[in-house]
Amino acid sequence: MVQIPTDFYFPPGATTIATIAAQKALYSSPYYRELLPYFAGLETRFVWGDQNNDGYLTPPEYRDILPRYLKLKKIALNEKMRGEVLVVGECSQPAEINIMKNLINGLSKQRKSIIYIVSPHTTEYKEIQAFIKEKGIKEIEFLNIYSRSTIQRVILRIIAHNRAIKNCQIIHNLLPEGISIHGNPLDVMIGVAVAQTIWEHFRPNIRFNAVFVRNHWNPLSATIAIDAMEEGKTVVTTQHGVISTPATFAPILATRKLCFGSASVDTMISQDQKIASQAKRAPYCQECIPVGSLFDEISIMPSNFNKKTILVIDQHLSWTEQFYGIKEEFQALQNVIGDISNGNTGLDKLIVRLHPRNKGSHYWFELAHQYPEFVEISDPVHNGLSDDLERSSLTLGLFSGALVTSAARGIPPLFLWQPGWYYTPDLSCFTENFFIEPANIVSRINHLMNNFEEYELLRKKALMTSLEYYHEHKVCDFNSELIARIFPRCSK
Repeated sequence: MVQIPTDFYFPPGATTIATIAAQKALYSSPYYRELLPYFAGLETRFVWGDQNNDGYLTPPEYRDILPRYLKLKKIALNEKMRGEVLVVGECSQPAEINIMKNLINGLSKQRKSIIYIVSPHTTEYKEIQAFIKEKGIKEIEFLNIYSRSTIQRVILRIIAHNRAIKNCQIIHNLLPEGISIHGNPLDVMIGVAVAQTIWEHFRPNIRFNAVFVRNHWNPLSATIAIDAMEEGKTVVTTQHGVISTPATFAPILATRKLCFGSASVDTMISQDQKIASQAKRAPYCQECIPVGSLFDEISIMPSNFNKKTILVIDQHLSWTEQFYGIKEEFQALQNVIGDISNGNTGLDKLIVRLHPRNKGSHYWFELAHQYPEFVEISDPVHNGLSDDLERSSLTLGLFSGALVTSAARGIPPLFLWQPGWYYTPDLSCFTENFFIEPANIVSRINHLMNNFEEYELLRKKALMTSLEYYHEHKVCDFNSELIARIFPRCSK
């Protein structure tokens, strides 16, 4: 019996270990409220060793910022804005925007007034506007906190530049011995400082009782969440994917977190309490609530045994190998795909679904060129995950959330894994029946594709296991009971 880790495991060389140590240092410091919003932008930059790259810590060019600060005050609202729930989506993907539509619809049914922070030039704004018009929702006001004035934007960036350098110096001094920041982080940090500074100008003129931030680690969302919790307000956030590393998900910058299911609730609570204890702080989060799928359609599909197609989920990005320490895993996945393409597995087709942020892996395209009748490349920009799942019998990958969604829809997933590789306890419910070592993958696929009864048995196990990952096998709809639970002070 293969021994499965009970906690996160990162292979030697994974920079995540440095990131976790850096996160603890920031959270333990007296400046944690100011510094935590910067973490998401820096998490992949923390490395072991002295990078000898402190040039970005030189004093800023503009020192006299007071007159500019006074001019910036004109950006703020002239009249006070009031609403029961302040909403920050910061969405770019259709699935993320759909979450916000469901939330707004749920709040509207309970007659909760909403202030929605969003730029009018974004797809998010256009989609939400069309949605509320279609539904006839009136109790919502949109707030654009970023000025259209070129002069004001320049002033804001000057102020943010000074703030970012000061915070960069503080972070630099707080990092444990042997850990440094790779490259020049100022561009990222200035963007965070812009969000912090502009929120401070708007805050006095906005009145609200509670906050919803889709992702509590986005700079503006983190800034608003921390500010609201320090005032004693309720802040709600959501799980945004497989819990892949403690540092990306904890500390939870919210009083309540909506999680996919019991597996994620257990992992999230454990990691949040662990880092709070290490930092000698009380956790912000009071409750993690299993609500089901937030992003993906998980309705059960008919059996796809006769499709004889395997869907490979690509997770390769430029930074992931070093961050998770999974270079060996990526190489093993490529080797396995090569073996499948060149072997007799009972499959008629192999589809590689590229990562949405992968601009194109030469390996996958070379494979498709080598086996044009067997290998197909799926572009996620044009093909939804549901479209690819509908034509697949099996899915294969490392630790992508798409594999979990596959299980929930009745498509058996195969997680490529062996001892010594990266592991997250968030996927613990899948280890017994769906984790498989590279040496066994080809024979396993061949057995499943030539044995209907075995395939159907694994399909049933996939559906049963997904109940642990997606609460009650449902999609979160923000019904009246959930709204009352997550926003108790707003409930009538």
